[in-house]
Order: sequence, then C-alpha cells, then structure tokens
Amino acid sequence: MKTINFLLFVCLTASFLFVGCSDEAEEEILTRPLITFKDGIVETMESTYTVSASITSDQALKEVKIEKIFPGKEEPDEVIETITSFSDPALYVFEKEFTVPITVQKMQIKFHAITIHGLYSDEIFTFIAEQSAYSQSAIINALATVYAQFEATGELPDEVKVSGATLKKSAYYEAACRVLLQIQKGVDDPITLTGYPLPASPDADSFIEKEIPIELLFNQTTRQLNYAANNNVFANFVSYPQNFVGPGGEKYNGQFSFNRSAVVLTRALAYYKVNGSLPAKLSSSYLKASSGTPMGVWIWGNTLSDDNREIVDKLASNHVDEVYLLVKGTAGTKTAANRLTDFIAKAHEKKIKVHFWYIVNEDGVYMAANPNASIYHCPKPGVDLEPYPMNDQRVNLLYPGYKEYVLDNIRSFVKDFDCDGVHLDYVRYGHFVYSFDPQSLERASSLGCNTTRLLAFFQTAADYKKYATDNGFVDLYKNNDQDVVKWVEMRKKVINEYIVAIKGVMDKEKSGLTLSASFMPDGITDPKYADVFYAQNYALNASVLDVISPMAYFKAYGKPTSWLKAITETAKTLVGNQCDIFTGIQGYDGVTADQLNEQIQFSISGGADGVVVFRYETIPADGWNVIKEWGK
Repeated sequence: MKTINFLLFVCLTASFLFVGCSDEAEEEILTRPLITFKDGIVETMESTYTVSASITSDQALKEVKIEKIFPGKEEPDEVIETITSFSDPALYVFEKEFTVPITVQKMQIKFHAITIHGLYSDEIFTFIAEQSAYSQSAIINALATVYAQFEATGELPDEVKVSGATLKKSAYYEAACRVLLQIQKGVDDPITLTGYPLPASPDADSFIEKEIPIELLFNQTTRQLNYAANNNVFANFVSYPQNFVGPGGEKYNGQFSFNRSAVVLTRALAYYKVNGSLPAKLSSSYLKASSGTPMGVWIWGNTLSDDNREIVDKLASNHVDEVYLLVKGTAGTKTAANRLTDFIAKAHEKKIKVHFWYIVNEDGVYMAANPNASIYHCPKPGVDLEPYPMNDQRVNLLYPGYKEYVLDNIRSFVKDFDCDGVHLDYVRYGHFVYSFDPQSLERASSLGCNTTRLLAFFQTAADYKKYATDNGFVDLYKNNDQDVVKWVEMRKKVINEYIVAIKGVMDKEKSGLTLSASFMPDGITDPKYADVFYAQNYALNASVLDVISPMAYFKAYGKPTSWLKAITETAKTLVGNQCDIFTGIQGYDGVTADQLNEQIQFSISGGADGVVVFRYETIPADGWNVIKEWGK
C-alpha cells in the first residue's frame, strides 16, 4: 500500500512538472507591419502609372503616411495622405495614379506605416522617367513668347509650353541657359534638362550697371549651371566683379539675381529669334512697369507761370494723379496767388489733385523779422562752451509765436485756394546738435531732464567727439539714459504737436483735405537713430497724417534701387493701417529711366499705396514714359 501511494505521488508530481503551475499568458511576439506592392513591382519607367499597395499588420495600425518625394529636384516634396483611422486596423489598401513632371527624372512614393506598439516599416515605389529632349528652335520660340509676356505685363510667366510639354519657370530658365551657351559655341543640338529647383531668394539683387555685354550673360549662365550641378538648386544670384572682366577691361558690380538673369536671358533669345544673332550689348533691366499705380510729382513754385496749360497738359498726358506744389519754401517767400489759382483750376480740369507743399522748419522771411528765433547749436569746444545761435533761415520751433505763424499760413492757404491737401516738409529737426535754445532747455527741464548734465556731454573736445561727432548721444538714448530719453521725447512731442495743430486748422477750415508729410527714411532703417536726429517718428504720427512719403532717394544713400522695397515694406509695418505710404523716389542727380522704373517697381512690390517723384524739373525725358506707363 505504501509502495502504491509513493508511486502515485511521483506520478502526480511529474505531471505537475510537465504541465506547469503558472497561469500567466504566453508572451506575444510583435512584428512590423508588412507593405507589399501589386505583383511585387517596386519601380517603373512609365511616366504615368497606378501605384497599388497593401499594408497588413498583426497589430492594430496607428498611422499610415504616404509621401511624394523628388530627390534634389525642382518639385517640392508632398504629403499625399496621412491616415489615422482605419475600418480594419490590421489592413490598409492604397491605389492611386501618378504622373511624373516633365523635368523630373526620378520620383518616389514613400509609404510609412506604424503600429500602436511603435513598430514601423518603410517602403518606396520609384518612378524613373526618361529625359525629354527639346529642339533649340522650339525653346527659342517659346522663350521669345515668354519675353513678349514680360513686355506686356511686367512679369515672367510661371510656365511655358515647349513642343507640347509644360516647363515651369526653373525648367525654362535652365533651357534658356543651355541654349545660350550652345549659340555661343555655334552648336544646335537637342536640349535635355536636368531639372533644378528655383532658389529660395531669387530677387536678391544689387547689380548696378544698366547695360551689359553678352559676355557677362555667358559668364553668369555658366556660373548658374555650375552652381546648380553642385548644389541641386539654382543660385540666388551671381556676384560681380568676381570672375569677370568685360571685353574692354570694364568691371561690373553687384549681385546679378536669378530673376534679373531670367529676364535678360529671354530678352537675348527674343533678340536672337528676330535677328539670327545675339546682341553685343543689352539692357540688364528686369523690372517692367505695370498700370494702376497712383503717381505724384513734387514741383517747385517758381516753375509756374501766369498760364500753366503746358505744364498741366504734360502732367495729364503722362497720367500723373497728384501734384505736390511748393507754396512756401525755405526762403519764406510764397508762390504768387494768381499762379496758384490758374494752376489749380487747370489741374482740376484734368482730374489732377493739388497738394500745397509747405516747408516748416525754415523761413527766411520770418527770421528777418524775428532774428532771435534762431535754432541753437549745442556747446562746441573751440566755438562756444554755451549753446549758440546759428543765425540762418532755420527757425526754433518753440520760439514764441512761430507755431501760430505757421498755422496762420496754413489757414490762409486752405481757405483762399481750392487745394486738395497740405504736404509738410522739413517737419523735423535737422540734427541732434540743434534745438539747444532757451525755450527747449526750459521745456525739457520742466519734464525732469537734467539739462546741465545734458550740456556737459559737449564741454570738452574729447566729449564732443564722442557724443556729437561719433554719435555717442544716440547710444545714450538707445541705452535708456533718462536725461537723454526725456530730451528726445520732448523733441518728438514738439514735432507731433505741429502736425496735430496743422491737422486741426485744416479740418476746421475745410473738411476732406489730405494731410501728408515727407519723412526721412532713417526712421525706417533705424527708428531710434531717427528719433534722436530728427524727432520724426512714423508710428507716433501715423494716426494724424493721411499719407507719409519716405524720401527713399537711393543714390543719396548709396543704395541699390532694390532698397526701396525694404523701405516701403518696413514703413507699411510701422504705420499699420493708420495711414498710406506714398514712397518718395529720386528723379534727380542723373537718375535714368530704367532706374526710375526700378524704383517704382520695388516701391510697389513693397506695398506702396502710391509713388511721388522728386522732382518735376529734373525727371529725364524718357523717364516720363515710365511714369506714364505706371500711371495708367
């Protein structure tokens, strides 16, 4: 009996050992999702093909993402689908027809599948397209059409048809480059395109010369293609004078932008189509006037006569909408009343608005009658260790009675004449070294400014150099020196008070008049600098003025015409929606018609509400055609 019981115990124990005592579940083996293509095909050379794929998974799918990828080519990558909700979490089926863009050699459809446990798989279907070849004559014909569109609209088209195929801008630019270089070599082979994308900043331009030899175009074309081959993208610009000297030893300067290059290339090939040869020289201009822009000009009062029909007819025939007519200049003399009346009547017949242009801070007539009204210079070692008067035509804006004099003049002008507005000029200080007159010092002191300390910044030659000559006074303002801040804010307030008071007089005398003002562009490029120098602040005065005209005279500031775009854009940001920006552009100092056109183009592309040219008397003869085109 004991033997039987022992054997039973051994058998039961063995049974437990084999069966196991744990009630834990067997560990799940996790696998990645499986992506398979129909018939196992993962590549095609067909330009149009239907991609079919199925995604299966032992676990629930969390996300499937499908992308179209162009490795280093013109087209941007694109997310086709992102799926996060599945009717069957273990299965997703995809089917879609794709067509490869004409200039692309390789396109990929990438599938990325991930499960709820984070396991993922990637698979790629690849299109390998045959490259198309285009005849040189087909490309030339198409690009001549492209240039004709530029001439008509001022814009190059986004795409063009060549032998039935649609080439986007970067593709027809590449075609133009390759054709130009073939013409240079006397070759007429079919053109095959690689397909590079557009650069990120195609308008980065500072090129100076307005006419170039064809050799420069060969040079920049070669450099663009070399850059694209090495970087899989065209360059924003080609820089000069690097790597090029003209056929006569001349040098060219600045950044020759992609956009400039595209226009000049099509211009050269359009010429070739007509003449059978390339031009020896051609215009480098790439900005073309378009219509509908409000155009204005500044005119000096002494340009008028007793009969202004000829002037008005010239303005009207060239589609000028706004005239800013000087009625009181720096000398303080006023334009004759009969001439103003005649001009206004004839201008209004032609639907031209007339704004009375008034100089605020200079007045020789007033100074002759009030010699103590002079502005004061800060102390200057070697001249005077106290503030001293300048004794010229510049008037202390806080001199008792001067503001009333200005307001009386404005009142008379808007009351006695049928003008459309008032335009303020020199409504600012000329420099931070001025306005240290008794009235300004007294007002600043009343606002808590330590004027004794302020004057001490200019007492020694070393300090004068530091704070006046080297603009250390500006640095004090930027670093929040409280005495300097109070001084600058006081001056800003003076300018604002003049503008507000003039607006009040205008509104009281006649409703609907426009108040505009010319402002220094420094208030855009460096507002704190301009606050100190001129006390002329865009944001502060935008709510009072209807129009501000930044005097963005590119040559005077040593800038390219493209500078006007940034000036206008920033001015628009500073004023918000409170007033309009009519960019003031340069029409003097030998400015050419091309430069005039580019200034207008850059101003408008920067968002200008209008453009005003300084000035009627100096606009070049062919510049009037530019104004006419823009003013349509």
